[in-house]
Amino acid sequence: MSKQSPASISFDAIPVPTFIVDDDVRIASMNQAARTFLGGHEEPFRDRRGGEVLNCIRAKQTPEGCGSATSCESCLIRASVRKTVGGASVTRSRTVVQVTEGDSVAEMELLITTSPYSEGQVVLMIEDITEVAALRALVPICMDCKKIRKDDNFWDSIEEYLAQKIGVDLSHGLCPTCFEKRVHEANDTET
Repeated sequence: MSKQSPASISFDAIPVPTFIVDDDVRIASMNQAARTFLGGHEEPFRDRRGGEVLNCIRAKQTPEGCGSATSCESCLIRASVRKTVGGASVTRSRTVVQVTEGDSVAEMELLITTSPYSEGQVVLMIEDITEVAALRALVPICMDCKKIRKDDNFWDSIEEYLAQKIGVDLSHGLCPTCFEKRVHEANDTET
């Protein structure tokens, strides 16, 4: 068993998938969290570009792979690495990447962080926030009165909530089922 250097131990201790990449987002090294994130060992991924490793659909658009498609020009991961090669850092910039999962396409919401490492190399951190983003999209609604809980733990009517969040005003009416129910209730009250 080979003894790891303190730097290697520290690199593996970072709980976020972290890669050392070149200016073409070609992977030179990765930490333990990255190996776990990718579901395997480092060797199959070394010297491959990020989009190929993530199964980005853009990487499959041309025979040359990741970075070659016209749509790759807007890739935030590539842009962040280029920016960092130029001397700047990027901190937790949010992006959505479409990836293939078997025969289907899924979206991954990611936070991208980059910082300079050595001449021509960049530290690239990729945080998968897909599940967190999905949970944030849930709107807690009372199952009885249909009021919606806001972040400050106050409750608004659904009309107030939609007006504040997305500028939508609701008109009111009755669907056929509720209309019949109300007519039936009114008839029962009269007798």
